[in-house]
Amino acid sequence: MRPAQRGMTIWMLMVTVALVAFAALLVMRCVPVYLNQMKVSGAVERVAKDPENPAASVRTMRSALERYWTIERIRHLDPEDVDLVRGDGETRYLEYQYEARVPLIHNIDLLFTFEEQVMVGRGS
Repeated sequence: MRPAQRGMTIWMLMVTVALVAFAALLVMRCVPVYLNQMKVSGAVERVAKDPENPAASVRTMRSALERYWTIERIRHLDPEDVDLVRGDGETRYLEYQYEARVPLIHNIDLLFTFEEQVMVGRGS
């Protein structure tokens, strides 16, 4: 009788390494995009909650956003793409939506879409 074979074959080892490498590539491409989105969201929240901005003009708010964009080195979205929208009554919102396209392999890209709406002047 032959003893049962134990362990992993070289082919199975290569497939496992390839899957782990692909997963690592996905993580390395996705994490910076989500970190950038966290910076965008934080900057818009801070500008919207600023006590001086409830009645500020679009130009003033975009100027404040521009400072955050410069400090945080935000990519994929410009401060001009953040819109000031009127809601019901006196309510105003800062809103944005954008797509971030990141190359994965050769001609395959990852596409991320983000959108958010933040009420102006609601914070402390």
